[in-house]
Formats: sequence, C-alpha cells, structure tokens
Amino acid sequence: MTGYGRAAVENEGLRIACEVRGVNHKGLDVHMILPPALLCHELACRRVIREKIARGHVDVRANLEFLGEEAVEVRYA
Repeated sequence: MTGYGRAAVENEGLRIACEVRGVNHKGLDVHMILPPALLCHELACRRVIREKIARGHVDVRANLEFLGEEAVEVRYA
C-alpha cells in the first residue's frame, strides 16, 4: 500500500487543507501534524483513520488558515 491524497475546503472565513501519505507497514502507525487550533480534534481524527485503514505508516498534515477579519464560530456536532 502506497498512496497520497490532498484536499482543501474553504467555508465561512476558514480554509482547511489536509495531506495524507501512506506506505506499507506491518501495523498501523499514524503520525499527525496539526495546527494548535486543531489539536483538540486529534483523537477523533485518529479514530476515523483507524476505521478506514487497517495497516501502514500514515502521515497526516493539516493546515488551518483564517481568511479575512470575520469572527469564526466553532460548533461541535
């Protein structure tokens, strides 16, 4: 298993970009680099990764960018 993916979304004054790289590995080894504003979501991200990927070395890098000067409301579902 070797793969690479990149996605970005822009909504309500925020832009979030994420890159995921995976290579073959015996077990599941997830390495995440998140901006400070997203660190509180690390466990939820790891849970989603474990549900989708059974094995491999997975590197996840996320970037959060605030656009403009509008106030941003954060809602948890």
